Amino acid sequence: MQANIFRIHSVPLPDGGLNTIISFHGCPLRCSWCSRTAPAKPTSILWDDKNCLYCGLCEQLCPTGAIRFQKGNGKGNFSFDASKCCLCLACVNNCPTRRLGFAEEMIDSEEIIAAIRSHAVEYQRGGEISFQNVNTDNQVLFTVEVLKKCREMNLRTSVYTTGFLHSLPFTTLARWADSVSIDLKHYDEKKHIQYTGVSTHTILANLDAAVMMDQLYEVRISIIKGVNDTLFDAKQFGTLLTEHGVRNVCLVDFVMMNTHQFTLENAASERAIHASASFQDGESKPNDSDFTAAHIRLLRYAAFLRGYGLNVRVATPLPNRETKCTEELKITPRREHA
Repeated sequence: MQANIFRIHSVPLPDGGLNTIISFHGCPLRCSWCSRTAPAKPTSILWDDKNCLYCGLCEQLCPTGAIRFQKGNGKGNFSFDASKCCLCLACVNNCPTRRLGFAEEMIDSEEIIAAIRSHAVEYQRGGEISFQNVNTDNQVLFTVEVLKKCREMNLRTSVYTTGFLHSLPFTTLARWADSVSIDLKHYDEKKHIQYTGVSTHTILANLDAAVMMDQLYEVRISIIKGVNDTLFDAKQFGTLLTEHGVRNVCLVDFVMMNTHQFTLENAASERAIHASASFQDGESKPNDSDFTAAHIRLLRYAAFLRGYGLNVRVATPLPNRETKCTEELKITPRREHA
């Protein structure tokens, strides 16, 4: 089967191993700060006919007539003219079922599996295959197909997701991955809906499932100014996470991600490499004042979370656009395959 892939990035390890990050394009959340909703140039739109309500709202809201939606005999016919698209995102952002998304590059699962198999030796030297932004049912099906092959080859895998998935696809995903990490945008239900367009109920239910399955590696929180960056927010996150049995947290500053072109894929790679270092007097402090201020803010945030018994690491980019973990995270090694 095929999936909409945003990026595939590999990082060689010092001991000859290899980490590969496969990042999907398309997400049901509509975060107000996200800049990855659409590609630089429109190519095509992925339409999920199984979950479509056939309301025709996408066609009604398109200002350039790039979308044509026709209903008939209980079925719909969706067409898209990329040459007319102005990337206003009215169709994607207003779809009631969040099932429209711009296509980046469609890649077949067999291509991914073949590439992984050709580098199996490198992965077995402490490497890992990480699947980023697994946020839709189709992405889950694609990922699980690849995960099963990785399991056959005894390769370590991890999955990063918003957690906004139906229960069965999520638990299937967690079953076949070695670990699952969940992005949690906000602790407050109303604010989560305000900023992302979706409720926390499904996400927290899947978080509980991952904890019960002992498959949750960490909860990842992007610290965003004016959204969740105060110490009061840290306190609320601490309360929520401990109530749900979470033990490990990764903090990332959203502004630094943009300023230094640091992505969550980098954070995954850095975590997989286990490039951890203790933050001591003067150590790992970059000269850039904005970076330093954000770095210190994250450390204070982390200190509050540790007060709730949580293991916290802070993933930050250095000015040369490499990543380094400035907080040591002590985590029980993951279980081997049964």
